[in-house]
Amino acid sequence: MSEIAVIPNNPSKNDARITLEKTGKYEKWGGGLSCIKEVGQLVIFYISGDIQKYQYLAEVTNIDTVENVFDVKLISEFPETISEQFSRKKLLELGLNPKGVIRYC
Repeated sequence: MSEIAVIPNNPSKNDARITLEKTGKYEKWGGGLSCIKEVGQLVIFYISGDIQKYQYLAEVTNIDTVENVFDVKLISEFPETISEQFSRKKLLELGLNPKGVIRYC
């Protein structure tokens, strides 16, 4: 299995949460393609803005290198008890300082 990609989503620019929760998928995601290696790869979505926490686990279902986009299907939303443990505030309390765009591969 390949690496898990952590992809940021800024809800003030493009609120992926609405699409993920309503349809269970997101087609033609346009950012973070450099972190995506293969179909079946797991993706964790970090929601920035006022939310600032890791919120969704998804799986890559298609990669389009011509358009530089990929599709995912939602596996699960992290329960609040888990998600709040990985909030920006909590990470700072643990001595981690996530700055700017998050691109972990």
